[in-house]
Amino acid sequence: MTVDPESPEAGLALFDALQTDEGDVVGEWTAKTRPALEPAWAAQSSRWNTVVELTVDELHALNESTEALLEPFINRSREDQPQGVRPVRLLRYVLPGVADPHE
Repeated sequence: MTVDPESPEAGLALFDALQTDEGDVVGEWTAKTRPALEPAWAAQSSRWNTVVELTVDELHALNESTEALLEPFINRSREDQPQGVRPVRLLRYVLPGVADPHE
């Protein structure tokens, strides 16, 4: 989900509503799902908390590239899914920082 820079209020309100509605997705997964996973699947779980220095254009390109990378998996039909697929939740937060006033 991206926010329209021309009128961010509605997008930010939706962002906040989704955040509230989703609750503690990670905590619930950790308590309920992870203990039932086979070792190969549990080994593929991961968490990233990476800060990168980007321009607004680079961030836009990164968001577009990520969406393009996921698109074939999101839009494939059941008939096109290989044997052994299962749902995998990918949580992606893109949280720009405030500009440094000393620069």
